[in-house]
Amino acid sequence: EVYRCWSTPESHRTHRDIEAEHRAIMEATVGRDADLAVSLSERHIRLTTELLIVSQQTPESA
Repeated sequence: EVYRCWSTPESHRTHRDIEAEHRAIMEATVGRDADLAVSLSERHIRLTTELLIVSQQTPESA
């Protein structure tokens, strides 16, 4: 739940389609395309992490 609270405001500002990202990861997983599933998961986690870091920075630390 904490993760959701942190990531939701940023997703609106960046126009990310979180549902589509999750759907693509799920479809790759169900389709047994491990390489694609890993790639999509890594990208999703990296982007989310970057957004969380930026959202927590104060103007002085940016």
